[in-house]
Amino acid sequence: MELIKLKIILKSIRCCVMILLFLLAFQGPATAATAITQSVTNISYNKATANGTVSNPFYVNAYGVCWNTTGAPTLGDNSTNEGATNSNVNFSSEMFGLAPGTRYFVRAYAREWWGGISYGGVVEFTTTRFIPTVTTQPVTD
Repeated sequence: MELIKLKIILKSIRCCVMILLFLLAFQGPATAATAITQSVTNISYNKATANGTVSNPFYVNAYGVCWNTTGAPTLGDNSTNEGATNSNVNFSSEMFGLAPGTRYFVRAYAREWWGGISYGGVVEFTTTRFIPTVTTQPVTD
């Protein structure tokens, strides 16, 4: 009876060791996704469109752009989330609430399910200055 219990315990230990080795060996895919920042378009005084590409994703659970006014933006700054993907994708992200006449730094990102984040290169742009429209009316009595 004791021998049977010992065999069951050893089998359980062996199974746990195999699972542990598998988990330690798998640290994500061999190649990470690549985020590529493209040009910023449709720039106005308070919004702009950032464009990017995600290539070689194993499983990206979030992608989009991040931006700030100081350089090298990260996900801790302003960001968009265009969703998840497991295939190459070109995308556009709308950035709202920008300040007129301000220089911004933006870059694409891809966050993999296992926690790795790939950032694209930084692209700079400056929002336009706000120019109010003035309409004159004829003078009346």
